[in-house]
Amino acid sequence: MDCAEEIAALRREVGPLVGGEDRLSFDLLGGRMVVAADAGVVPDTVIVAAARRAGLRATAVGADTAAEPGRWRRHGRLVAAVMSGCGIGAGVLIHGISSGNALDAVGLSATPSALPVGSVAAYVFATVAGAWFVVPRAWAAARRLRPDMNLLMTIAVIGALALGEVLEAASVSFLFALAGLLESWSVARARNAVRTLLDLAPPTARMLDPTTRTERSVPPALVAVGTRWWCSLASGCPWTESSPEVWPR
Repeated sequence: MDCAEEIAALRREVGPLVGGEDRLSFDLLGGRMVVAADAGVVPDTVIVAAARRAGLRATAVGADTAAEPGRWRRHGRLVAAVMSGCGIGAGVLIHGISSGNALDAVGLSATPSALPVGSVAAYVFATVAGAWFVVPRAWAAARRLRPDMNLLMTIAVIGALALGEVLEAASVSFLFALAGLLESWSVARARNAVRTLLDLAPPTARMLDPTTRTERSVPPALVAVGTRWWCSLASGCPWTESSPEVWPR
Protein backbone atom coordinates (compact mmCIF):
# COMPACT_ATOMS: atom_id res chain seq x y z
CA MET A 1 0.00 0.00 0.00
CA ASP A 2 1.31 3.40 -0.99
CA CYS A 3 -1.70 5.72 -0.94
CA ALA A 4 -5.25 6.26 0.33
CA GLU A 5 -6.68 5.23 -3.05
CA GLU A 6 -5.34 1.71 -2.59
CA ILE A 7 -6.80 1.57 0.92
CA ALA A 8 -10.20 2.54 -0.49
CA ALA A 9 -9.93 -0.27 -3.06
CA LEU A 10 -9.15 -2.77 -0.31
CA ARG A 11 -12.10 -1.56 1.75
CA ARG A 12 -14.43 -2.14 -1.19
CA GLU A 13 -13.14 -5.63 -1.95
CA VAL A 14 -12.35 -7.03 1.51
CA GLY A 15 -14.98 -5.20 3.56
CA PRO A 16 -18.00 -7.27 2.41
CA LEU A 17 -16.11 -10.49 3.16
CA VAL A 18 -15.48 -9.63 6.83
CA GLY A 19 -18.84 -8.08 7.66
CA GLY A 20 -18.18 -4.44 6.81
CA GLU A 21 -15.44 -1.89 6.26
CA ASP A 22 -15.51 -0.96 9.96
CA ARG A 23 -13.85 -4.31 10.73
CA LEU A 24 -10.76 -3.32 8.76
CA SER A 25 -7.92 -1.10 9.90
CA PHE A 26 -4.87 -0.05 7.93
CA ASP A 27 -1.29 0.82 8.74
CA LEU A 28 -0.17 2.69 5.62
CA LEU A 29 3.41 3.18 6.78
CA GLY A 30 3.70 -0.44 7.82
CA GLY A 31 1.92 -1.70 4.70
CA ARG A 32 -0.51 -3.82 6.74
CA MET A 33 -4.24 -4.45 6.81
CA VAL A 34 -5.75 -5.80 10.04
CA VAL A 35 -9.05 -7.66 10.21
CA ALA A 36 -10.92 -7.32 13.52
CA ALA A 37 -11.30 -10.42 15.66
CA ASP A 38 -15.11 -10.19 15.59
CA ALA A 39 -15.14 -10.46 11.78
CA GLY A 40 -15.38 -14.24 11.99
CA VAL A 41 -13.12 -16.85 10.45
CA VAL A 42 -12.19 -15.77 6.94
CA PRO A 43 -9.54 -17.90 5.20
CA ASP A 44 -6.33 -16.11 4.28
CA THR A 45 -6.69 -17.28 0.70
CA VAL A 46 -10.03 -15.47 0.38
CA ILE A 47 -8.55 -12.19 1.65
CA VAL A 48 -5.50 -12.55 -0.60
CA ALA A 49 -7.77 -13.14 -3.59
CA ALA A 50 -9.81 -10.05 -2.71
CA ALA A 51 -6.66 -7.96 -2.47
CA ARG A 52 -5.62 -9.24 -5.89
CA ARG A 53 -8.96 -8.13 -7.32
CA ALA A 54 -8.19 -4.68 -5.92
CA GLY A 55 -4.96 -4.67 -7.92
CA LEU A 56 -2.64 -5.39 -4.98
CA ARG A 57 -0.60 -8.30 -3.73
CA ALA A 58 -1.06 -9.58 -0.19
CA THR A 59 0.43 -12.23 2.09
CA ALA A 60 -0.60 -13.24 5.58
CA VAL A 61 1.61 -11.79 8.32
CA GLY A 62 3.99 -14.49 9.47
CA ALA A 63 3.74 -16.50 6.27
CA ASP A 64 6.97 -17.65 4.65
CA THR A 65 6.16 -15.71 1.50
CA ALA A 66 6.12 -12.45 3.48
CA ALA A 67 9.65 -12.84 4.77
CA GLU A 68 11.46 -10.72 2.21
CA PRO A 69 10.18 -9.11 -1.01
CA GLY A 70 12.04 -9.97 -4.20
CA ARG A 71 14.28 -7.61 -6.10
CA TRP A 72 11.64 -6.84 -8.69
CA ARG A 73 9.11 -5.83 -6.03
CA ARG A 74 11.71 -3.61 -4.36
CA HIS A 75 13.20 -2.02 -7.48
CA GLY A 76 10.61 -2.67 -10.20
CA ARG A 77 9.22 0.85 -10.27
CA LEU A 78 12.69 2.33 -10.58
CA VAL A 79 13.59 -0.02 -13.43
CA ALA A 80 10.33 0.71 -15.25
CA ALA A 81 10.73 4.50 -14.95
CA VAL A 82 14.37 4.41 -16.08
CA MET A 83 13.60 2.15 -19.05
CA SER A 84 10.71 4.39 -20.07
CA GLY A 85 12.88 7.50 -19.91
CA CYS A 86 15.66 5.78 -21.87
CA GLY A 87 13.15 4.74 -24.52
CA ILE A 88 12.01 8.35 -24.98
CA GLY A 89 15.59 9.56 -25.14
CA ALA A 90 16.47 6.92 -27.73
CA GLY A 91 13.43 7.81 -29.84
CA VAL A 92 14.27 11.52 -29.82
CA LEU A 93 17.90 10.79 -30.68
CA ILE A 94 17.00 8.52 -33.61
CA HIS A 95 14.51 11.06 -34.94
CA GLY A 96 16.98 13.92 -34.60
CA ILE A 97 19.72 12.04 -36.42
CA SER A 98 17.33 10.90 -39.15
CA SER A 99 15.83 14.34 -39.85
CA GLY A 100 18.92 16.40 -39.03
CA ASN A 101 16.72 18.81 -37.05
CA ALA A 102 16.65 18.77 -33.26
CA LEU A 103 13.40 20.78 -33.12
CA ASP A 104 11.74 18.27 -35.39
CA ALA A 105 12.73 15.46 -33.02
CA VAL A 106 10.81 17.04 -30.11
CA GLY A 107 7.82 18.08 -32.21
CA LEU A 108 8.59 21.82 -32.38
CA SER A 109 9.45 22.10 -36.06
CA ALA A 110 7.15 24.09 -38.35
CA THR A 111 7.37 21.32 -40.93
CA PRO A 112 7.52 18.06 -38.99
CA SER A 113 8.80 14.99 -40.77
CA ALA A 114 7.52 11.44 -40.47
CA LEU A 115 8.77 9.43 -37.52
CA PRO A 116 11.43 6.85 -38.32
CA VAL A 117 10.55 3.25 -37.56
CA GLY A 118 13.28 3.18 -34.91
CA SER A 119 11.74 6.13 -33.08
CA VAL A 120 8.28 4.58 -33.18
CA ALA A 121 9.63 1.35 -31.72
CA ALA A 122 11.51 3.25 -28.99
CA TYR A 123 8.43 5.27 -28.04
CA VAL A 124 6.23 2.17 -27.91
CA PHE A 125 8.83 0.50 -25.70
CA ALA A 126 8.84 3.57 -23.41
CA THR A 127 5.05 3.48 -23.24
CA VAL A 128 4.92 -0.19 -22.28
CA ALA A 129 7.67 0.19 -19.67
CA GLY A 130 6.05 3.23 -18.06
CA ALA A 131 2.62 1.62 -17.91
CA TRP A 132 3.86 -1.75 -16.65
CA PHE A 133 2.61 -1.22 -13.08
CA VAL A 134 -0.41 0.84 -14.11
CA VAL A 135 -2.28 -1.38 -16.57
CA PRO A 136 -3.04 -4.22 -14.08
CA ARG A 137 -4.60 -1.76 -11.65
CA ALA A 138 -6.46 -0.05 -14.48
CA TRP A 139 -7.87 -3.41 -15.55
CA ALA A 140 -8.95 -4.14 -11.98
CA ALA A 141 -10.69 -0.74 -11.79
CA ALA A 142 -12.44 -1.35 -15.11
CA ARG A 143 -13.74 -4.74 -13.96
CA ARG A 144 -15.11 -3.16 -10.77
CA LEU A 145 -16.64 -0.31 -12.80
CA ARG A 146 -14.85 2.13 -10.50
CA PRO A 147 -12.66 4.46 -12.60
CA ASP A 148 -9.49 5.73 -10.95
CA MET A 149 -6.33 7.56 -11.99
CA ASN A 150 -4.76 4.37 -13.30
CA LEU A 151 -7.68 3.72 -15.63
CA LEU A 152 -7.83 7.34 -16.81
CA MET A 153 -4.10 7.36 -17.56
CA THR A 154 -4.37 4.10 -19.48
CA ILE A 155 -7.26 5.48 -21.56
CA ALA A 156 -5.23 8.62 -22.32
CA VAL A 157 -2.26 6.55 -23.47
CA ILE A 158 -4.43 4.28 -25.63
CA GLY A 159 -6.09 7.34 -27.16
CA ALA A 160 -2.72 8.92 -27.98
CA LEU A 161 -1.54 5.70 -29.61
CA ALA A 162 -4.76 5.46 -31.60
CA LEU A 163 -4.15 8.98 -32.92
CA GLY A 164 -0.60 8.10 -33.85
CA GLU A 165 0.92 10.39 -31.22
CA VAL A 166 3.42 7.88 -29.91
CA LEU A 167 5.72 10.51 -28.36
CA GLU A 168 2.83 11.95 -26.34
CA ALA A 169 1.79 8.46 -25.23
CA ALA A 170 5.33 7.68 -24.13
CA SER A 171 5.64 11.01 -22.30
CA VAL A 172 2.40 10.49 -20.34
CA SER A 173 3.41 6.96 -19.48
CA PHE A 174 6.86 8.05 -18.32
CA LEU A 175 5.57 10.92 -16.18
CA PHE A 176 3.03 8.67 -14.48
CA ALA A 177 5.70 6.05 -13.83
CA LEU A 178 7.95 8.76 -12.37
CA ALA A 179 5.13 9.98 -10.11
CA GLY A 180 4.51 6.43 -8.88
CA LEU A 181 8.21 5.98 -8.20
CA LEU A 182 8.43 9.21 -6.17
CA GLU A 183 5.32 8.25 -4.21
CA SER A 184 6.79 4.82 -3.46
CA TRP A 185 10.08 6.39 -2.36
CA SER A 186 8.38 8.87 -0.04
CA VAL A 187 6.33 6.14 1.65
CA ALA A 188 9.42 3.93 1.98
CA ARG A 189 11.37 6.78 3.62
CA ALA A 190 8.52 7.38 6.07
CA ARG A 191 8.40 3.66 6.90
CA ASN A 192 12.14 3.58 7.52
CA ALA A 193 11.86 6.64 9.76
CA VAL A 194 9.13 4.99 11.83
CA ARG A 195 11.20 1.80 12.14
CA THR A 196 14.18 3.85 13.30
CA LEU A 197 12.06 5.51 15.98
CA LEU A 198 10.74 2.16 17.14
CA ASP A 199 14.29 0.83 17.37
CA LEU A 200 15.06 3.65 19.83
CA ALA A 201 12.48 2.32 22.28
CA PRO A 202 14.15 0.80 25.40
CA PRO A 203 14.01 -3.00 25.64
CA THR A 204 12.76 -2.87 29.24
CA ALA A 205 10.65 -0.58 31.40
CA ARG A 206 11.14 0.16 35.10
CA MET A 207 7.81 -0.18 36.86
CA LEU A 208 6.80 0.52 40.45
CA ASP A 209 5.14 -2.47 42.11
CA PRO A 210 2.24 -0.98 44.16
CA THR A 211 2.23 -3.83 46.67
CA THR A 212 5.92 -4.34 47.45
CA ARG A 213 6.96 -0.73 46.69
CA THR A 214 9.90 -2.05 44.75
CA GLU A 215 11.15 -1.55 41.25
CA ARG A 216 10.70 -4.21 38.57
CA SER A 217 12.10 -4.34 35.03
CA VAL A 218 9.57 -5.71 32.55
CA PRO A 219 9.09 -5.66 28.76
CA PRO A 220 7.22 -2.49 27.68
CA ALA A 221 4.46 -4.58 26.11
CA LEU A 222 3.51 -5.90 29.58
CA VAL A 223 2.99 -2.44 31.09
CA ALA A 224 -0.69 -1.57 31.21
CA VAL A 225 -2.06 1.88 30.53
CA GLY A 226 -2.08 3.96 33.72
CA THR A 227 0.75 2.10 35.41
CA ARG A 228 2.94 4.29 37.64
CA TRP A 229 6.54 4.48 36.59
CA TRP A 230 9.65 4.60 38.74
CA CYS A 231 11.41 7.90 38.27
CA SER A 232 14.16 9.93 39.89
CA LEU A 233 16.24 12.98 39.17
CA ALA A 234 19.29 10.77 38.62
CA SER A 235 17.57 9.02 35.70
CA GLY A 236 16.73 12.30 33.99
CA CYS A 237 13.06 12.37 34.93
CA PRO A 238 11.40 15.73 34.17
CA TRP A 239 9.46 15.62 37.46
CA THR A 240 10.83 16.31 40.93
CA GLU A 241 11.17 13.53 43.45
CA SER A 242 8.37 15.10 45.49
CA SER A 243 5.93 14.75 42.61
CA PRO A 244 2.78 12.87 43.70
CA GLU A 245 2.84 10.94 40.42
CA VAL A 246 5.93 8.92 41.34
CA TRP A 247 7.24 7.26 44.40
CA PRO A 248 10.48 9.04 45.45
CA ARG A 249 13.59 6.92 45.68
